[in-house]
Amino acid sequence: MRDKRLIVLAALLLLVGAVFLNRSNTISIRTVEDSSSATTTIGGGGNGSGSGSGGQSVLADYKGRSPFTAETCDNWDHRPFAVMLSGDSEARPIHGIGQADLMIEASVLTNGVTRYMGLYICEEPSVLGSLRSARHDFIPLVKGWDAIYGHWGGSVYALDILKTGVVDNINALADRFGAYYRDESLPEPHNGFSSYGRLERWAERANYRLSYDGGHYLHEVAAPTMKDRHDGSLGIGYPGKFKVIWNYDAARDFYLRRKGTQPEMDANTNTQVRAANVLVLKTTSYQLNEDYNSLDLKGSGDLMAYIHGSEIKGLWEKTDDDAPLRFLGADKRDLVLAQGKIWVEIVENGQGVAWESQGSPEPIIATSTTPTTSL
Repeated sequence: MRDKRLIVLAALLLLVGAVFLNRSNTISIRTVEDSSSATTTIGGGGNGSGSGSGGQSVLADYKGRSPFTAETCDNWDHRPFAVMLSGDSEARPIHGIGQADLMIEASVLTNGVTRYMGLYICEEPSVLGSLRSARHDFIPLVKGWDAIYGHWGGSVYALDILKTGVVDNINALADRFGAYYRDESLPEPHNGFSSYGRLERWAERANYRLSYDGGHYLHEVAAPTMKDRHDGSLGIGYPGKFKVIWNYDAARDFYLRRKGTQPEMDANTNTQVRAANVLVLKTTSYQLNEDYNSLDLKGSGDLMAYIHGSEIKGLWEKTDDDAPLRFLGADKRDLVLAQGKIWVEIVENGQGVAWESQGSPEPIIATSTTPTTSL
């Protein structure tokens, strides 16, 4: 009898041990998942591991990496500052134009002057500007990227929306914590400036959430070899002096930007603006009044992506005001980007786009009508 009891006791101990071991393994697995450094993808499709459009292998771990560029940096989990920058010739060279993780360029009058909005995470420009006003059609982009909006005033349409608190914003015309300043040696409206540090201190004092709560784009694990890359030039037909040329340097694997006839320089770094990905979004716009237009950036439209010297045709998609802007391949899966900075060029009907491979110095592009020059 005693032997039987010992056998039963031993069996019970083994059973309890197995349950405990299994529970410990489950906790360990859950802990690994909970502490995973990979945020969800911009499209909401898991942690980004596996493959993207075209079956390419993609990065699975974004800890320590910008969600937009996949470049390593200390600020990888910080909310981006989305900052409005001038596109006027009088304001060039722009401070910080080459330091954004992602930069948007679009006409703020139909077929007219262009303006920029840069998203800053990794780099912390000591000067940003000159700065310009908020526009209503940029606000859903800010919201979709979980960014804090930095701007100098705004259109009446934008300010009415911002009053509702739809996004956290830092307005130079309500600058209670000193984020902005004017350089009195320059003429208005081209003399308004800020910095990453000033914006960050303002956001802290305003008790804005500073940790990033968005997703990441998909990025390749490794770039193609040199033999698979070829020089080329991309022309964007913004009107007149706002025309843009991106020259792809296959040896260094990035695109160098020219505006009009001159290299686009960053006044902070004194280097020509470069990007690993140039994404051209086609859409329409209409003029609200003589001062403001409205871009159609909800729904979807044609996308032309320029990565590693190749042209990829696909779609852009933004399902609603809260959703992030997505870049899709022809198979409607999330596009796999090169690691590095992103430039998004938004073009309207009549603004041509031309790509010439093998280093054509200046592709022939259709340009729109004579631009409206300033705001």
